[in-house]
Amino acid sequence: GRPSLRAPVKSFLAAIRTTAHRHVHANDRFFVSGLHFQTPAADRVFPHQRRALAQEFNRQARRVTEEVGGRFVDFSTVADGDEARGTSDGVHYLTSANLVKARIFLALLHMT
Repeated sequence: GRPSLRAPVKSFLAAIRTTAHRHVHANDRFFVSGLHFQTPAADRVFPHQRRALAQEFNRQARRVTEEVGGRFVDFSTVADGDEARGTSDGVHYLTSANLVKARIFLALLHMT
């Protein structure tokens, strides 16, 4: 079965829903960025953020966001695999990856 999300994560999903309702009904643009994947070595140190849980969180966050007309943006694979060395320290995005994410969000705002 699917991995079980902890209570704080469930409350974060509820906060997405509440915030989304407030902004969508005001005709605001609403975007949610999902979690990214950390390396397997980081999974041993931060098991609560391992890939299976990040995937489950992203699945639920996408559902919650899209239910209210928001847009879910999934950057999970940006720091995935061997090519990730230039974008991540294994847990956090490096500045260059965050700048690209910011440009993508700005482009999405301009397109809507």
